Amino acid sequence: MAKHREIKDLAGNPISGSRRKVIVGAAAGAVALAFGGPRAFAADPEKVLRIGFISPRSGPLAGFGQGDPYVLGLARKALANGLSLGGTTYKVEILDRDTQSDPSRASQLANDLINNHNVDLMLSTSTPEVTNPVADACEAAGVPSLSTTVPWESFYFGRGGKPGKPSPFKWSYVFCFGTNMFATTYLSTWGKLETNKRVAVMYPNDADGTAIREHLVPLLEKGGYTIVDPGPYQDGTTDYSTQIALFKRERCEIFNTAPIPPDFASFWRQAAQQGFARQVKIVEPAKTGIFPAQVNPLGPLAYNLSGAAYWHKVFPYKSTLTGVSGMQLADGYEASTGRQWEQQLGASMALLDAGFAALKASRDPKSKSTVREALAKLDTTTMVGRINFNTGPFPNVSITPLVGAQWIKAPAGSKFQFEAASGIQKRFGALSVLEDVNFGIRENEAVGIVGPNGAGKTTFLSILVGAHRPSAGTVTFMGKDVTTAPAAERCRGGLVRTHQIPRPFSNMTVFENVYVAAANSGSANREEAYERSLDALQLTGMMATANRRAEALGLLDRKRLELSRALATSPKVLLLDEIGGGLSDGEAAELVDIILELRRRGIAIAWIEHIVHLLLQVTDRLICMDAGTVIADGAPETVMADEAVIEAYLGGSA
Repeated sequence: MAKHREIKDLAGNPISGSRRKVIVGAAAGAVALAFGGPRAFAADPEKVLRIGFISPRSGPLAGFGQGDPYVLGLARKALANGLSLGGTTYKVEILDRDTQSDPSRASQLANDLINNHNVDLMLSTSTPEVTNPVADACEAAGVPSLSTTVPWESFYFGRGGKPGKPSPFKWSYVFCFGTNMFATTYLSTWGKLETNKRVAVMYPNDADGTAIREHLVPLLEKGGYTIVDPGPYQDGTTDYSTQIALFKRERCEIFNTAPIPPDFASFWRQAAQQGFARQVKIVEPAKTGIFPAQVNPLGPLAYNLSGAAYWHKVFPYKSTLTGVSGMQLADGYEASTGRQWEQQLGASMALLDAGFAALKASRDPKSKSTVREALAKLDTTTMVGRINFNTGPFPNVSITPLVGAQWIKAPAGSKFQFEAASGIQKRFGALSVLEDVNFGIRENEAVGIVGPNGAGKTTFLSILVGAHRPSAGTVTFMGKDVTTAPAAERCRGGLVRTHQIPRPFSNMTVFENVYVAAANSGSANREEAYERSLDALQLTGMMATANRRAEALGLLDRKRLELSRALATSPKVLLLDEIGGGLSDGEAAELVDIILELRRRGIAIAWIEHIVHLLLQVTDRLICMDAGTVIADGAPETVMADEAVIEAYLGGSA
């Protein structure tokens, strides 16, 4: 009897047939790109490289290590045939360990790997509770060490480094963001929302809390913010009534913290119960609130939590070790585990990328001193971007970027509760057209978009449908990242737009124009396309002109034809760009009736329009844009009464 061959994913886990397409797409060429084709080898004991990998997979910090088994599986798969360096092929063993979120255990694990397994290189990740004791053990034993996902100040100053003094560290290196990156991210995003600039902070009595209080707070104060700090608190605190009462009394509208995950959940629930959550406008946690597993238990309390992302799946880098892209890494993880992708996937992969880049750059990977020298000179590109230890700010430190992000409610149809939306940016050369625009629309919602000419409204719609690529940020549709998807693919998925100036095929009839749209929408056969076309023409009142050439149409009928072509594609979300412009009051009223009927059919509408009274008849929510940013978002009557909107859109105060 013939045996069925078991299909496995990149991490070596069995997968079902329904998941094979994603996994194969991610795997294609990855191993061959990095290390060449398959070959057998036999390594003698002296030709074995042992790599320690220490991270937290259980306990309060478990969110950081949740994806590590998958990432390590990819690395082991890529290294299955060994690592060839200088004509020698080395067998590679990655010895991974779980700290259980305990710093003492992290130190014990590091010493065990050093003394009993003779590791050639130590890798550690995720908070100073992990990286600092591991790095200290490596310094004492003379073992090269590389760490990430720990603010570099917590790693460097928290272990005894001093500003203006030579580095006391010979064997331990770190690449990560720093408090200056937090400050840059916070100041660039907080200023987009009007607040009283009073910031409630809660920093724990640990290495992160000390470093953030010492280095971040002065930068925020320099940026014009008043800091309200009740002082350090102990990890595991259960009652935050005193701090909450202080924040309410001081009228704080921004909250910033860097706790372990359970502490933030306790605080934020108490803040909601005691009224502080209603008072605060910006909630910006660090160290927690950055992974789906941390925000999902909070339910609606997690809506709009802000955060700084140190990796996103749309970052334009590939793993130099495995060859997978960010999208392939995230999609493969979701297909393999059924869990939502998270930013630590990219950081853990980058740690492996950089570690093996140092081994390959060394003259002898079995010589700890030559590996240390290679780390000191390392300049390589990883999954999170460039890592360069030649540029400081200290010899053992390389700084990597942060970008602003926010948790928003996932759109209808998504299998996940929340989506992480980073700000959309668009630049044409030196001209910035869009800056950190965040937008979401719910099923069957109607959103109006207003703003003066040049505000960036049409450019934003063009990015949503794929006509333009954003310079930064992500576009998520129906739970799927479509940032790099072509416009035709988005249209077939149900994300469709109209244009300010209708552009029909002039030498075709009205029906032929609509039929072309229906037939090319992807899911319709000829008969279905025919029926869709008739339905669209009936809805827009164009049946009487179905056999007329498009070139003979007046403005109203051209706009109706533009709308008919969009409707023939069976949109889920319809983006309308000034479709009411140039119409008489009677014609505009007919247009409103059509759009109200679309809402009754369950189509979500986002409508750019200068004729505001039309929007007010249709929309649930209004957004105002000015100079490439969103300056107001809310109920239409609230937005239209906003002073910034009156100034920017209506031309002066009322």
